[in-house]
Amino acid sequence: MDPKAPHVEYSLTPAGQELQTVVHGFCHWTRHHLDYVVTARRRFGTPDRVADATSASGA
Repeated sequence: MDPKAPHVEYSLTPAGQELQTVVHGFCHWTRHHLDYVVTARRRFGTPDRVADATSASGA
């Protein structure tokens, strides 16, 4: 890496850090309940986009 290249450091504000905790909670809940959600969507005829979402995210 060129030591003269521009360098930027980013960090979350306290509000962003608080939101990050909430988002991580949503992600945990989704992973924990994904089978239930997919089953319910299929039962109610909602299009199943879970496979597309997980392949796009690299999971």
